Amino acid sequence: MANTNYTQFEDKFVKTANSLVEQSRNGQILTHFLNPREQEIIENFARNANIEVKFFGGYLGSERRRAIINPESDDFQIATIQIEYPDKFFTIYHSTIIGSLIHNGIRFEAIGDVIHEGNIWQFFIEENLSEFVQREIHNVGKKSVKFIAAQKTITSDDDFIVQTLTVNSLRLDLVISDVFNINRAESKSMIENLDVRLNYFDFNNPSYTLSMFDVVSVHGHGRFQFMGTLATTKKNKFKIEIKKISR
Repeated sequence: MANTNYTQFEDKFVKTANSLVEQSRNGQILTHFLNPREQEIIENFARNANIEVKFFGGYLGSERRRAIINPESDDFQIATIQIEYPDKFFTIYHSTIIGSLIHNGIRFEAIGDVIHEGNIWQFFIEENLSEFVQREIHNVGKKSVKFIAAQKTITSDDDFIVQTLTVNSLRLDLVISDVFNINRAESKSMIENLDVRLNYFDFNNPSYTLSMFDVVSVHGHGRFQFMGTLATTKKNKFKIEIKKISR
């Protein structure tokens, strides 16, 4: 069931989504890459307006995807870039790839998923930026690399660990404290200072009760998805399952 209960931090994108859907009545609209919550919001407005919308991120199972609203074609204008580097001598990471692209002037919304299969790394980007990336960017972090057009898309490795935890409460601050082994006061402060994102948007309510499949990102610590409650103990604690996402 679609979640149409929008938070104050989603308001700006909600207005953008509504505007894009209305504009599409005059012809198709191709968006930048959207996170899953943004996709859901776009889909809500398109459904209410009885307008078709399609999503694609460059490969099956992608997280960040572009939308075509009121489609007249299936051209999502996505390029796949592969990184050539001496993998025997150094390792690259999702965060350093994204950071290097942004440092060179690429907007985050123009970048799709970053994936890897073993030591082979690829990422998806808006097609009109492909030539610039290949010609002008030569580093990931401080390491020299080469960006080339991928001949084929790799099969992405799963970058998450399933964990089972026992927690006193499903409050956001308490679960964050247990997942990342930080004290509750710190987790509460991070939420209030907008160092935490819930379902891809800023969030500032420490007492929020987690719902199944919520995605929580904590600055400097990582990201996890709450998969639900497995059981309640005799002491009224909660046995929960999470996917801790390393990428």
